[in-house]
Amino acid sequence: MTGTILVQDLKLRCIIGILEEERRTPQELTVEFEMDYDIDEAARSTRIETAIDYAKAADLLSRFLQEASFELLETLVYRSIYFLHDHFPQAVRIQVKAAKPQALGGRGVPAVRAEQRFDQRSE
Repeated sequence: MTGTILVQDLKLRCIIGILEEERRTPQELTVEFEMDYDIDEAARSTRIETAIDYAKAADLLSRFLQEASFELLETLVYRSIYFLHDHFPQAVRIQVKAAKPQALGGRGVPAVRAEQRFDQRSE
């Protein structure tokens, strides 16, 4: 059975943007991600070792994004997907959305969302 873990509204600060000011000062970022995986073993065993630990995933991704810098949201979500898959290879689909809530001064919230499916047979 395929299940999905979701982390929503993960708030952090990182270097994101192309403008000089954006390259100097970390900005608020809101990240959401989903990971699909086979939940059968986790559901039967109730052991966290058999599941994707959403707290660990959120901590790892937060640390990765805070230590890196990006010019485009597209690059950030792309690299986040592959970062998560490197740490959680049992995921068969990963979707990441990143938003810059302050970028438009309250007039709207720009965001980018991307998704990748992984063929488990080739891993």
